[in-house]
Amino acid sequence: MTETTDVVIVGGGSTGTSTALHLARLGVRVVLVEKNLIGSGQSGHAAGIARTHTPVIEAARAAKESLDFFQNFKETVGEDIPFHRVGYLVIFPREVKDLVTEHAARLESIGSYSHVIGEDEARAIFPPMECREPATYLFEAAAGYIDPMAVTRALADAAIREGVQVCEGVQVNSLNVTNGQVSGVVTTGGVINSAKVFLATGVWTNTLLRDLHAQIAVYPHRTEAIFLRRPPAEHGDHPVIDDKHNLVYYRPQGRDQSYVGYLEAMRHPDRDSLDRGDPDNLRQGNTLETVRDLHERVSRRVPAYRKGYWKSGFACVYDVTEDWLPTFDEIESAGGLFVASGFSGGGFHLAPWIGRTMAEYISSGEKPKELEPFANGRFRDRTLITGVYPFAR
Repeated sequence: MTETTDVVIVGGGSTGTSTALHLARLGVRVVLVEKNLIGSGQSGHAAGIARTHTPVIEAARAAKESLDFFQNFKETVGEDIPFHRVGYLVIFPREVKDLVTEHAARLESIGSYSHVIGEDEARAIFPPMECREPATYLFEAAAGYIDPMAVTRALADAAIREGVQVCEGVQVNSLNVTNGQVSGVVTTGGVINSAKVFLATGVWTNTLLRDLHAQIAVYPHRTEAIFLRRPPAEHGDHPVIDDKHNLVYYRPQGRDQSYVGYLEAMRHPDRDSLDRGDPDNLRQGNTLETVRDLHERVSRRVPAYRKGYWKSGFACVYDVTEDWLPTFDEIESAGGLFVASGFSGGGFHLAPWIGRTMAEYISSGEKPKELEPFANGRFRDRTLITGVYPFAR
């Protein structure tokens, strides 16, 4: 293992690998260490959904850049990973129609094209759904999904081709700080000296910061997702569905299954009510209650799916913030120590933008203006980020 480098990145998920690639393309020497395998953490469990419509304009700009990156993955990374452009259909409560319409028009200025549509058009886009309650429908035709594990591995491989040293199965046990400046990391494979360290460690970030008596405003939340095998009559593609009535989202998983998860930011608006999970001692797999609940929520919208069944699923831990948006910063007590965390389940679809902006931040020491709204100090100063809708995301 290299003993000295320009930057050490801790964490081999989509954030870490994207940043490694962007740093390498800036001519920076990088060592990336991952305690398990590339993509084996939260990125491997991501839904892989990429869309630009979000109630926060700053996040929408980031999402637009990332969507373009994913749609042109072969040109940007060099590997041909298909982007499934199935569209993104959001089902809002009727009472926010004016807000949704105005915000969709506002997002056109950044090249995000999502439009409020009528019920008949929504049914044509997703024929098996029922529309029992008054709703507002929004559709983003250019959105879709991409395999998150394949993307994360491809980013790592591209970074290696650019000269990044990727070390799997190597755990960082502690951070070295000298006179208020980070000087490297202590790993199970030895010490790596570096004046800059980037913690792309998600929900594990505060564990590494504990010895420095520093913490960021991120906490763990256990959640579950399932793969629902659809009945034969419903095989084939369908849009990504974001159902804010039933607090559930789903997208195709192959031709016969759907990946189904909760809209956590709406289910748990009070952060103190969250189930604070230990990421290293996670209760694995799905509970019977979760399988039944997710299946029921999907079937309220698509009654035909009642004849489907649970195929498999998993549990994972989100790194959640109070406003459900990430934090990007340099730790005040340890110059050169950078963190990106608090993605609240939405990190993968921003990974290309995160990689570019964090690479610029780390290499220059100057925070890009795009990152300023996401400073960790907003939680201390109570300047939380708010969107145009009365709910996060």
